[in-house]
Amino acid sequence: MLRNERHFKIYNFYDGRPTEPDFVLFLVNRQAALVIADVLDKHGFETINLAYAAESDNINALLLDLKKPDVNVAIATLPGLMDLISGLEAAQQEFETAFLQVVDLKIEKEKLSSATKLRAVIRTQINNELIVYLNGP
Repeated sequence: MLRNERHFKIYNFYDGRPTEPDFVLFLVNRQAALVIADVLDKHGFETINLAYAAESDNINALLLDLKKPDVNVAIATLPGLMDLISGLEAAQQEFETAFLQVVDLKIEKEKLSSATKLRAVIRTQINNELIVYLNGP
């Protein structure tokens, strides 16, 4: 174990901000860490700067890559990584659920009549029924 003294930064999956841990554990299994690093390099940290749909697709692709058998073996040998990936999966599922709710609300909103359409209906009704009544026989 080594005190950090601001030599190392670990980037957060959720927002890409760097954190400086109080200590760094030296990796016992360098090969497993390289396998995970290759997967992370493939997807990159620019994911957080993408639009919601593209970001979501990229995170889903990352999670699929992390579930591959050879990568899964590497994950099992690195302490704490499985918990981080589980947290990312849960956050992604929560995001997708919220996104679908927003889409459903937009669809429902589009089904409602706009003020312009309502104005036309009311104007027609006033002209055809109320004006005739007011003008009398």
